[in-house]
Amino acid sequence: MTVVSFHVPGAPEPWRRARSHGAHRYTDPRSRVYAGHVQVAWRRAGATSLPDGPVHLTITATFLRPSGHHLRDGSLSAAGRRAVLPAPRIDVDNLAKGVMDALNGCAWRDDRQVVELTVRKQWASGGHGEGLHVKATTGSGAS
Repeated sequence: MTVVSFHVPGAPEPWRRARSHGAHRYTDPRSRVYAGHVQVAWRRAGATSLPDGPVHLTITATFLRPSGHHLRDGSLSAAGRRAVLPAPRIDVDNLAKGVMDALNGCAWRDDRQVVELTVRKQWASGGHGEGLHVKATTGSGAS
């Protein structure tokens, strides 16, 4: 079994739809830049390509709470207490697509190898900033 974990610091970015200008289609530059950040984080983790076979992927996106979630004394406001889980305008499927597409040809041959996918959104806590934590596991007993 092979396990690779890495962290992409900064605000998590979703994959954005391709745009077109006349007959020309192009990928949103923000998606290309963030894909580069994911690839750099993969390499910094000391990872090379995973062996062929099924991959189990876990992605945890951590977001900073908006300023309206805190009172002056640092405690949670009513809005902060109601927002138990983050619901920023980023869909989990677009977070996953951005990571999986970025790792094509880098971590695996094709993201079709991903047979199990878990994506979570959570609030940053305990002095930790926002970012994306990714864990890729191969092998039959992976989960």
